[in-house]
Amino acid sequence: MLARLPSPAKRTVLMSEDPAFDDEFRIALDTIPTLVWAARPDGTAEFFNMRWLDYTGLTADEAGDWGWVTSIHPEDTKGLTDTWSTIIGSGEPGEAEARLRRSDGEYRWFLFRVVPLRDEAGKIVRWYGTKTDIEHRRQSEQRSQEAERQLRAAIDTIPVIVWSALPDGTNDFHNQRLLSYTQFSPDQAQGMGWQAMFHPDDVQRHIETWSKSVATGNSFECESRLRGADGHYRWFLARGEPMRDESGNIVKWYGTNIDIEDRKRAEQDLRTAHADLAHAMRVAALGEMAASIVHEVNQPITAIVISGGACLTWLNKDPPELDKVRTSVEQMVDAGVRTGEVVQRIGVLAKKGDAQQELLQINDVIQESLLMVERELTNHGVTTRVELTSTLPPLLGDRVQLQQVIVNLIMNGVDAMLAAANRPRQLLIKSDQDSSDRVIVAVQDSGIGIDPKDLDRLFDAFFTTKTDGLGMGLRICRTIIEDHGGILWASRNAATGATFQFSLPTETQRPR
Repeated sequence: MLARLPSPAKRTVLMSEDPAFDDEFRIALDTIPTLVWAARPDGTAEFFNMRWLDYTGLTADEAGDWGWVTSIHPEDTKGLTDTWSTIIGSGEPGEAEARLRRSDGEYRWFLFRVVPLRDEAGKIVRWYGTKTDIEHRRQSEQRSQEAERQLRAAIDTIPVIVWSALPDGTNDFHNQRLLSYTQFSPDQAQGMGWQAMFHPDDVQRHIETWSKSVATGNSFECESRLRGADGHYRWFLARGEPMRDESGNIVKWYGTNIDIEDRKRAEQDLRTAHADLAHAMRVAALGEMAASIVHEVNQPITAIVISGGACLTWLNKDPPELDKVRTSVEQMVDAGVRTGEVVQRIGVLAKKGDAQQELLQINDVIQESLLMVERELTNHGVTTRVELTSTLPPLLGDRVQLQQVIVNLIMNGVDAMLAAANRPRQLLIKSDQDSSDRVIVAVQDSGIGIDPKDLDRLFDAFFTTKTDGLGMGLRICRTIIEDHGGILWASRNAATGATFQFSLPTETQRPR
């Protein structure tokens, strides 16, 4: 047995048959910058290097057998000794973390590691172990845990729903606000369980939109209704963004759900208000167009009367001229159909109701609108040129509302040209597609144009340049176009007059 006696109180102990070798081995163990110890097969300690003894302030005799336990923090003692007993029982290497008391009384975290030494028969003859100071690492972990706790508290406190998902789109986190709102448990919300939170009418659209973002890596946005714990649904705006690694691969999705129920209700109320005002303006427009309406209806009615008289004449012949009677009756039928179409158009304009979405061709809407104002254009000496692109794709929209926009833009052009004395009154109506394949409609006049200072407020509510105008026509037109997913704008012509244009998405471009 070797002993190093730096002082009577401290010594290191290790058994060997070669004193010279043991002396070098002891010096090496005492020199390495690690706390080293050894134990018998039953786990009782039999050796500690000088660094261990110097650090703890214990002597080899004090630390021997199970005396070393006194250097362990009281809160960690049981856990460490239980782990040590488990390792001894398994005969396998092991490790544990505990706080070790320094000679000045301060405790620091150490990593305890131990491996068995076996003889040729595989029997354990000794255990060798080290203790590595991990105080800085533990402090860093604690700071990280505290930061994570504070972040989690902040995420649970902020007034929005926060969530995250794995790269494949399966959910792995929802903050407490969502769990409180839906009364779902964390397990219920995990994976794809969140689907059960959504309104049955919205869930498929929401899943399809989310799946598309996951597949493409593009930002996610969708409005859907979430069911609260009280069973009522509210509208939420869901948004998500991918987090990528240095190679551009998505490693996580982070998103929020924001309650927009009040906004949706306000938008709906604003659309009732706009519908009421638009209806009132259509009725007012019908009053102004009364002369044109009478003219349109009078023509087919006169044709019916004339054809009816002709029928009587041909029937009174002896014998009756039935071929000519048949021709007159056919003319009466055609005139009756025209009368019905005129009345129907007038009725549609006067009708109050919600927007009716249907597939339509914008060129048809333009032609129908021109028929409504044909008399006005003729009475005011307006020359109309129509340039319509025949290959335009269909739109999804409300026919009457779009007719209202076009009629309004045409009549504004007429008013602008009436104010321009001694100038030809020329109106150009065009349809085309822009570079984004959206449908474009333009109404160009040769009137007085637009004052540059009025361009920015031309579509503001209650702004008008007419002495008898309400200042709502263009505002309502813009609202109608925006409700259709489009844009309405105005510009000054290079020579005279102004051009009003709107663009609309095609049926395939409209969000579902």
